[in-house]
Amino acid sequence: MSSAVARGVETTDVPQVPGWFATSREQADRPEIDSVESASLARRTRRWTAVAAVSFVFHSAIAFILAAIILPQNVDEQIFAILSLPADAPDSDDDTAEVIIEAELPSPTTEESIQSQRPVDPSEVAGLESPSPAEISALQVPEVPTFIGFRSSTASRSGAPDPRLQMTAGRSGATKRQLLLASGGSDLTEAAVERGLRWLKNVQLDDGGWDFRKIRDAPEPGYSGNRVAATSMALLSFLGAGHSHKQSPKYRATVFRALKFLKQELNPDRATNWDGDARGKPSPSMYAHCLAVLALSEAYVMTGDESLRPFVEATTRFLTQAQHERGGWRYRPKERGDTSVVGWAVMAIVSARAGGVEVPRMTFVKSNQFLDSVSADDGAMYGYMSPARRKSTTPVGLLSRMYLGWNRSESALKRGVAHLDRFGPDTDDMYYNYYATQVMHHWGKADWVRWNNRMKAQLLQTQTRGGLHHGSWDVADRHGNTGGRLYMTCLCLMTLEVYYRHLPLYTKGAVLR
Repeated sequence: MSSAVARGVETTDVPQVPGWFATSREQADRPEIDSVESASLARRTRRWTAVAAVSFVFHSAIAFILAAIILPQNVDEQIFAILSLPADAPDSDDDTAEVIIEAELPSPTTEESIQSQRPVDPSEVAGLESPSPAEISALQVPEVPTFIGFRSSTASRSGAPDPRLQMTAGRSGATKRQLLLASGGSDLTEAAVERGLRWLKNVQLDDGGWDFRKIRDAPEPGYSGNRVAATSMALLSFLGAGHSHKQSPKYRATVFRALKFLKQELNPDRATNWDGDARGKPSPSMYAHCLAVLALSEAYVMTGDESLRPFVEATTRFLTQAQHERGGWRYRPKERGDTSVVGWAVMAIVSARAGGVEVPRMTFVKSNQFLDSVSADDGAMYGYMSPARRKSTTPVGLLSRMYLGWNRSESALKRGVAHLDRFGPDTDDMYYNYYATQVMHHWGKADWVRWNNRMKAQLLQTQTRGGLHHGSWDVADRHGNTGGRLYMTCLCLMTLEVYYRHLPLYTKGAVLR
């Protein structure tokens, strides 16, 4: 490993059918999809005027002076993907609080005990066919590209499909079912995903988007008003389960309306000089931008819908240009980075690149350099803005390293996985669970089996059953109040979709067991 890292310290933030399932609601969810023309992406046609430039400089100077006198806030409150940027957000890098990290004891709850208490509703798993043991054992996992594979085109000269497009190849058909069962999922986990998606569909607003604050009177709404972020997270939950606007009997219209909302938000009629800024309103945030790039890219990769490509290209270009010179991203463009935002950004550029969108090689190189700057224990653990052995950001750093080219033989990765195995899933940090589950799934082996047995039991046990919030999850995240129940539900859904959402990175051509 070529990283120059520092020794860090351990820290504390180791960071019946509801009435609103009405017939009118179902009818509103069926637009004439095929007759709607996609809004075209206008190019920038004019530059800033002299007056605007002077105004910008003047207000920037005021902002700089004000920023200099703002008292620092506890960065622990900002580990959760803060989707609405406060006007006084500080540039804090406090990673110095010391604590002892202890692994939780395994939960006695098992998937079998949950099944005995809550039988699966047949309608929730309708259409699922179970492959035979022979079919599962014969499952071959295609090679999934990482940063190393992005140095040049990986398309075959003989005309074979570009393997980059196989990143999402496990989300549908027989492959999805095989991956689900071979890697530890079940009808119970799929039923939970279905319940969650039904809830998301029925809190979708009439304009096609979602709002953290508006969840049809269910408890624990969020307080962020950034609808680009809310819509992107909900959309990713549907895409992760294989539902697109091109193929999905149940949710095609839902996904179509969500994509239409995003495109209208990103390219309003009045913005003829739109430059790819997807940070959302009312408080623009690079978190929201990264989520939008990721959602648009995944929809494009899954369907090949060329009407999406201009949006993926423009938002990706904005993202690469917003990168700090030292390789990170944070709330504002060119701001010194933090690991939380970088985690979303890396997945966004990797997904965009998987769709054939050009991403400068130096964007990946600088991302690795940023991770070097916040790593501890020789790269096995990661801090927020400086080297630290922080629990919540360690899986973010490890997952980013995986997609940026680390292989299984990397000693730091082995030690990082051992840390996660020792920590286990957290009952009060779903953000950590979301990233750690992906790391452990890619890693595989007995470590994954241990992790998965605990993680899926925890999620199945805590999903809400009955009432207005049937299928959702209560907020069990110390930083989750910003996004509330909608945010929490999306994280839980994407975690339960891990079996097929992304193909395992380290099972190239091998049998999943």
